[in-house]
Amino acid sequence: MPRAIGQLVRLEELALGGNRIERLPGFLLDLHRLNSLDLYGNEITELPHEFESLQGLTDLDLGGNRLTGLPGSIGECSGLTRLVLSGNSLNRIPEEIGALKRLTHLNLSRNDLGRFPNAVVELENLTHLDLGGNRIRAIPADIRRLTRLTHLNLSGNRLRSLPDEIGELRETVTINLQGNRLTDLPPSLARATSLRTLAVEDNDLSPELKAASTQGTKSVLTYLREQAIASVAVREAKLVVIGEGAVGKSSLLAALRGEAFVEQRPLTHGLEVGPVNLADALGRPLTLNAWDFGGQSTNRPVHQLFFTSWAVYVIAWNPRSGAAQGFVEYWVNLVRRRVGAEARIHIVATHADAHDHLGDLDRTRLQRKADSEIAGFHRIDSKTGRGIAELASAIATTAADLQHLERRLPARWRAVMEELAEGGESHLAIDDYLGRTRSHGLDDDSALTLARVATELGHWCYFPDAKGLDELVVLKGDWLSRAISLALNDPVTRDREGLVSHDRLRRVWDDPRRPEHERYPRRVHSALIELMHEFEIAYPVRDSYDGPTSLITQLVSTVEPDLEDWTRYDPGLPEQSYVIEFRDASDRPAKPEGLMFRLIARFHRFALQRGDLGRGVHWASGVVLDDGNHGRALVRIENDRLSVTVKAAYPTYLCKLLADEICNHLPEWKGLTRVTRVPCGAVCAAAGSPKAGSMLFDLEALQSFKAEGHVGAACNKCNQMVPLDALIGEFGAIAGARSESEDGIVADIQARLDSLRELVDEQGSLTRAHVSTDLRRAMTEADTRVEELIEMGFRLLADDGMHGPRLFTVTQDDSGPRIKGLAQQRIRVILHCEHSRRPVHLLDGDPDKGVYTFDMDREWLTKARPWINFTARMLRLGGELVPAGLRLELASSDWKGIENEVGLAASAVKELASNASDLAAWKDADADLGGEAQFDELSRGRIHRLRALVEQQDPDFAGLVRVRSGDRFRWVHKDFADRYR
Repeated sequence: MPRAIGQLVRLEELALGGNRIERLPGFLLDLHRLNSLDLYGNEITELPHEFESLQGLTDLDLGGNRLTGLPGSIGECSGLTRLVLSGNSLNRIPEEIGALKRLTHLNLSRNDLGRFPNAVVELENLTHLDLGGNRIRAIPADIRRLTRLTHLNLSGNRLRSLPDEIGELRETVTINLQGNRLTDLPPSLARATSLRTLAVEDNDLSPELKAASTQGTKSVLTYLREQAIASVAVREAKLVVIGEGAVGKSSLLAALRGEAFVEQRPLTHGLEVGPVNLADALGRPLTLNAWDFGGQSTNRPVHQLFFTSWAVYVIAWNPRSGAAQGFVEYWVNLVRRRVGAEARIHIVATHADAHDHLGDLDRTRLQRKADSEIAGFHRIDSKTGRGIAELASAIATTAADLQHLERRLPARWRAVMEELAEGGESHLAIDDYLGRTRSHGLDDDSALTLARVATELGHWCYFPDAKGLDELVVLKGDWLSRAISLALNDPVTRDREGLVSHDRLRRVWDDPRRPEHERYPRRVHSALIELMHEFEIAYPVRDSYDGPTSLITQLVSTVEPDLEDWTRYDPGLPEQSYVIEFRDASDRPAKPEGLMFRLIARFHRFALQRGDLGRGVHWASGVVLDDGNHGRALVRIENDRLSVTVKAAYPTYLCKLLADEICNHLPEWKGLTRVTRVPCGAVCAAAGSPKAGSMLFDLEALQSFKAEGHVGAACNKCNQMVPLDALIGEFGAIAGARSESEDGIVADIQARLDSLRELVDEQGSLTRAHVSTDLRRAMTEADTRVEELIEMGFRLLADDGMHGPRLFTVTQDDSGPRIKGLAQQRIRVILHCEHSRRPVHLLDGDPDKGVYTFDMDREWLTKARPWINFTARMLRLGGELVPAGLRLELASSDWKGIENEVGLAASAVKELASNASDLAAWKDADADLGGEAQFDELSRGRIHRLRALVEQQDPDFAGLVRVRSGDRFRWVHKDFADRYR
């Protein structure tokens, strides 16, 4: 053996990852003391059969290679506790691997396994099993033998069902089933008593299970527990009837129910819900829950909120008025864009006696545009009954083909829903609702989960996290939609372009001129107003002389106002623009119905002149937004495009914020896709082109182009070669990670903020005129960096944000033992607002608010370190560099108060770093998080444990409020909650 190799025989750890090794070096087989071998990210295609000579191995990482098989001799490495084989091309696992009885971690993700490796069930000490990203179709019942399993990843496979025995994994904390083909979950999962995270997104689950999953793991397990107690079989789906007003929708439904025809039937305002009982071609009964929507144009954006994939759609039109007057194509497009390719539409001509024809309906055009979605064309007459039987048969046939028509539901939930439907109440106080559910044997937790699931499915409305709504369960959608319809059609409110005092709304809802059953008692008015805010139909503005006031966005002016506030805003500032184009399933331009109204409500916290009674710069197709020091934006919809232009010292920040929120909003229109484009803009303008800005480049294509090494792209409109960096430089910052070091960013921004502090001392106060564009850019860049860190961390704990706060600092508590090596350490936990990033006790001026003390073991401190380090680093950037809440127009005394506040938070972080060695031999508190691989399930589990301890001491989490931010949740101080509503 060469002398150099001989010196390695005592080696215990060896890392050779990230090289181009194709074959395992022979000398490795002589390193008998080796216990950790890292070969990740090489090009190894096979292992030698002599591999068993490495008897001392406990940790082996062969991930990211090109292995297609394993030698049986790997089973002789009996000391292995961790084996990583992810990212190879393995299509089978040798049976000998079952001999690795000490193995606790096995990662076989991202291979080519077509079946569950039988040998795995022999690994009785296994705690972590990762089989994600394979082709596995079934899980064996013997999986129950893995009694010590705590984390199981089966995501990205082809599973259609799970064995009941999976519920016997009593120690399992996390099960990931995302991205499979599951249509149901075994009720036995509710018996997995340690289960805290059950990820089931991107499956073909029933509507009830999918609705429960949006509420989190606890709701899914509650549903399964109820199903395990008793379940009932149902055959039911949703029937949605839409069309213009007075075309006979309600009469059509009455005819399908076999009811007598009623002359001059009252118009439907809002919506009405009721069952229609039909039979399929085999004579088997099925129930359609029919939703009859009023045809008034002001109600349409509200109606879309109730559209779902599991439904049959009927579009009614009157041929005597013509297809144009019936807006048939409009309604078809509305359904297709909202629901997507899963929509099934019947187009029904009402008032069609024997001599009528189908008006001017262009069936050929409609079928060409939406062939797969249109299930049939029909002619009926509700008065004579002509065509009703044929229509009923056609609808039943379509419904019978819907996925999940037949399913089993928790029996007690079903009984509660039937009783409440028969009772006829439009709404119940929460205490009354819980009283009803207790009579059916439901505990309060199950009853509240039922209310949330029914809300997701559109049956009820219950919003426990919104003030005023947590005390009300709305059982009938028509009761709610009629109230909204009254507000939208109030002539006084329409004359004021949507501006309405809450006192006016109360008078509209409780108008004594209407029949008693159509009036709304004053006790529910506040909840109705909150519901309008929750649905983004309206948002609150500053109180007027009439008292509290809201703006109903659908009623804003259709005329573009004077844009002087935009054109004159700091004309020397840099600008950044992008365009989002919408396309339907046929790749034709399309516009999301009501998008701008929703955006005006969603972005109300940025509304220019928001404090001036809602008279901001907004109209039916655009809005001007202002984010203080972060700049101003003009958002418009024109020709099926949404354009965003930002003026700011550093426009990327506001561009990213708006782009994220818009893109998070667009999935509500399942039938639309989007393409983001950037204009040639200033580059071609500098060259004197008269067509500057008219060429739109596909942003994704440009980014791919740059990745291939290109430096420019040709502008066909301006005849210029435009540098890619000029086109996507700022968007590159949005899309990818920064390359600068943390220390470099910190030093640069700190220097510029020091200059800002000097200005305050010289001037005594600070105004926009005193602050250079460079300083404003520095402040915004720092905020951008902190937001990127927050989003990265919160993405790793996305599910956890539903259940409690995640932002806290951990420090050594001086009152506890500090003896090195002691098993227990006393720590001090400080909760922070996830918006302002300030400690709750500083925001409330109460030194004990959101501050907790616990005795924790050293193992907990070690495993929780990645998240603790992450929050420390984030708060250092966000706290020390850009004091939270910092804006212009600060007096010197205000600035000093903020500095003192930030200093307290920063000292907590430094204390953590100084005591780290005493706690558990940690790395520096400002070390990098290390990506998702380092932030594993062990760290998540420790955070869950800490949060549970905090919740035991303080169930209200120091008064923090859970709000939705895009597609995630944040826990913020009450003073900031309204910004997210």
